[in-house]
Amino acid sequence: MMDQGLLRRNVFSLYLREFNLRGSQGSHIMFGGVDRNAYLGRIRYYGLVEDAYKWIIHMQTVCVAGHEQFWWFKAEIDSGSKYIYGPYEIINAINRQILDREVPLHETALLTNEELAVSDNFREVRFTFGGGDENHVFNLLPQHYICEDEDVPDRYSTVFRPRVFEPEQEPCFTLGLPWLRRYHTTFDFGQRRIGFARSVV
Repeated sequence: MMDQGLLRRNVFSLYLREFNLRGSQGSHIMFGGVDRNAYLGRIRYYGLVEDAYKWIIHMQTVCVAGHEQFWWFKAEIDSGSKYIYGPYEIINAINRQILDREVPLHETALLTNEELAVSDNFREVRFTFGGGDENHVFNLLPQHYICEDEDVPDRYSTVFRPRVFEPEQEPCFTLGLPWLRRYHTTFDFGQRRIGFARSVV
């Protein structure tokens, strides 16, 4: 469509909702612009990593309860990923601070029944990004990062999943569906940037 000049702007925007919550008024994609009824506030844009062939930006920090876990990793925005993935040491630290207990280093953080009962009171997880509005804080609340685990019946887990990288690979994060449900996302080919705004529930 871009090559044929069919779009008013070389952008597309993605609005994702849980189908069972919204029915036929659920997710949609818009080519050539953004749906202003799908988000709140303004869109905050971040430039893509130089020479990136995917939708990759610089993530500055991720923070739980005031504890910053790292400074300056790359993060890929990927609608094909079910969860949020990252280097296992950092993901483990995030899950430990959410659950306030030890979590197996390379494993999914499963909740006990007691933890699930009080999960609404869990801490928010905060993110900042570089290459744009670096002072703006994005967050995920418990309702965004606690999910029914697909691999373990009748159990719940966090969406923060560890990934092991080979020595020749550069560690990075992948922000998948949990992120895209929380934030309406604009993919701007023309200006090589990506924008986030809080989705309308």
